[in-house]
Amino acid sequence: HQVKTMDWGEKAIMGGIGILLILILLAGAFGGKKLAEKKAAKKEAT
Repeated sequence: HQVKTMDWGEKAIMGGIGILLILILLAGAFGGKKLAEKKAAKKEAT
């Protein structure tokens, strides 16, 4: 018997979801860093 392989559509969907998750994580980390820098700058200004 042969193992069911993923077809192109499933592979594309899984790959797309993976890429989206990575981009969201990167954006979140980058945004958090920027916010922290802004807060630190505000503290120095006051």
